Amino acid sequence: MSDKIPYVFRQNSDFLYFTGCQEPDSVLLMTIDSDKVLCTLFVQKKDPKSELWDGSRTGSEAAAEMFGVDQSLPASDFDSYLSSMVNKYKSNASIWYDNHDIIHNEFHKKISTLGILASTGRCRLPSTSIKNIFHQIRLIKSPAEIELMQKSCDIASEAITKTIKVSKAGMTEHQLFATVDYECRMNGAEFLAYPPVIAGDRNANVIHYITNNQILNNGDMVLMDAERNIAVEIWCSKTSMLYTHQGNMLYTYRTLDILI
Repeated sequence: MSDKIPYVFRQNSDFLYFTGCQEPDSVLLMTIDSDKVLCTLFVQKKDPKSELWDGSRTGSEAAAEMFGVDQSLPASDFDSYLSSMVNKYKSNASIWYDNHDIIHNEFHKKISTLGILASTGRCRLPSTSIKNIFHQIRLIKSPAEIELMQKSCDIASEAITKTIKVSKAGMTEHQLFATVDYECRMNGAEFLAYPPVIAGDRNANVIHYITNNQILNNGDMVLMDAERNIAVEIWCSKTSMLYTHQGNMLYTYRTLDILI
């Protein structure tokens, strides 16, 4: 990654599902004590200088009401707050988090430091990742989620159809990428869920081919593998399509597309 170049932030899908918060460097702590549940959201403090460059922040004072949690605190208070909770519950404390697929190294280091306390009997770190539980919950879709997923599929179908119609020999893979991205965004998709594969000819043999810069020749088979998101990144659809340029005709491989 290049220095001093801002990159679009993509929120963790599980975190977004439970909070609706799109802000970076945020933490959701759910404390369960018998039948009592306390949800605490840690977010960055308001900072006029940073917000001038990167956009507004909700701030800890407004975050609880905005995102529907019990309380919100500055992200800088997370270390001391978690330590106090461990000291409070001592041997009855178990810290669950995604300790298999580490997304935030600094956060993992903080939790690992507390894990040393496990040898003294002051807390436990379960070996099972909480991600498995989260994904079981997310398997059950509400009517609103199903509607958004259907909308995402409709947008994808229309975008792919329009892209195929304008496709012709002499175009580059990047032009097809630009077309499908444009059509998705113009119809309500916030962004593509991952860099799309637009692969002509032998490039289709590369599983994660995202260079997308080769010229398409007459007779080339084109593989399009794209996913787009609606509103927020939780709800998306995935489409794979194969078709061939042959003169002024386009041949789509419908059967193969269904198998994929």
